[in-house]
Amino acid sequence: VKMSDLMGNALYGPRSTVYRRLVALRDKGVILVENDPDDKRERYVKPSEAAEAYIAQVRSGVDDLFKRERLR
Repeated sequence: VKMSDLMGNALYGPRSTVYRRLVALRDKGVILVENDPDDKRERYVKPSEAAEAYIAQVRSGVDDLFKRERLR
């Protein structure tokens, strides 16, 4: 996702707030921020490996919960 798209979306709050949140997530290792190789002004945000592992763990837990509920 382009960082400019995230910062430009009013649903996420003011640009300064979005930027601070992205920096905090980056500092915690949840997201990676990478420069566009063709346009150094543009940056992309993507989940880190740790975030991907956490998402997979949550997804597995939700799937297990639904399986148990169907067996009732």
